[in-house]
Parts: sequence; structure tokens; C-alpha cells
Amino acid sequence: MVSLIERLAFRNETLSDGTVATENKVWFGSFYLESVNTGYVKPFDWETWGSIKRPAARRLFEILDLRLSKTPDAEVVDFDYEKLAAIIPLTPQKHLSKAKGVLNRLLDELQGPVLASYAWREADGGWVIHLCP
Repeated sequence: MVSLIERLAFRNETLSDGTVATENKVWFGSFYLESVNTGYVKPFDWETWGSIKRPAARRLFEILDLRLSKTPDAEVVDFDYEKLAAIIPLTPQKHLSKAKGVLNRLLDELQGPVLASYAWREADGGWVIHLCP
């Protein structure tokens, strides 16, 4: 089983070597440590996250943060509307005007600190949101 956290120990808990933990301790799983060691992580921007008012916009920020961060490797990203709605999570809308009405409020909140721009387009019978860092 793959897990972010392999083991936890809390203060005053007896450890496997017989000593007592003087503080809370965490052991991360190997896949997480490999990600850290290869550099595919970055510090989370808590200040920006805290400035976002809508919980769904915060969730969208969490999803986009690594891929759209202001680094030389920042990517322009296309998201399928249905998939993005599912992972935020939002109820998928059947009409483009309603989908835009819901998601644009979230995207507008991210413009400036995270997004330079965004645009919608139709593709293969669905909708795609083009996001520029």
C-alpha cells in the first residue's frame, strides 16, 4: 500500500526502540521522499491560499499551485471541464453559460496571484479551460 505517511508517533508514546517520544514524530512514505528528493515539490503558498475567500477557489488553487507556480517551469495548462469539476469538486453543469458562471467566479479570484488569464473552448463535445500562469 502506498501512503504519504508511513508512521506517526505522538509525544509520550513509547517508540519501537523502547524510548519515549518527547515530541510528535512523523515518518514519510518512500514515494513521498522520492518526490522530495527529485525536487518535484515546492513550498505551499499559505499566504495566497489564506487570501482566497471561497473554499472551492482554495481547492482550485491547491490543484493548480505546483503546475502554475511562478517558476521558469510553470506550464500553460488545459483542463477538461468535467474532470476539473470532479476534482474540485463541483456539480458539473449541462450548459456552458452555467458552467462558466460557476467556475469563472473561482478563476477570477485566482487571477493576479496565480493566473494571468484563462479562456474556455469547445473540444470533442466538451469544454476545455485554458489556464495561463
